Amino acid sequence: MMKHTIIAALAVTLLVAAGTAFAADTGTFHIASRQLDLSQTGESLSGYLAVDVLNVSGEAVQDVVIWVPAPNKVTYDNRSIFVGDLSNGQPTGIFEPFTVPVELLDQELPDETVTWRVEYTNPAGERIKIDVIQLDNPEEQNP
Repeated sequence: MMKHTIIAALAVTLLVAAGTAFAADTGTFHIASRQLDLSQTGESLSGYLAVDVLNVSGEAVQDVVIWVPAPNKVTYDNRSIFVGDLSNGQPTGIFEPFTVPVELLDQELPDETVTWRVEYTNPAGERIKIDVIQLDNPEEQNP
């Protein structure tokens, strides 16, 4: 009986952990983005993706990488963007050049809120992945 109780408790714990592995997180990072200097030449659109990231985790983090894991109107693909190391409260801005074929602009992509996947190393040396919902307004960056 004790063996079944332990196995059941372990199964519940694993299910809960699996369900929250990529739960949207609002208390670790704030992210806002915008497209700049857009220009169309021939069959492609080029510009810069400006991404603002603010570490509000309460601790310094290392090797931060961000990407949008689903088709979207922000990055148009799932490219990863290296952010680097961020101390607590430290904001950083990244300017990432991009070029997309014009036909991608005609795709039906969701207008809903963009969720960024953030991967980083915490002070204990653990590699963490979380989802962070993009802020609609970059001024919301500083709570």
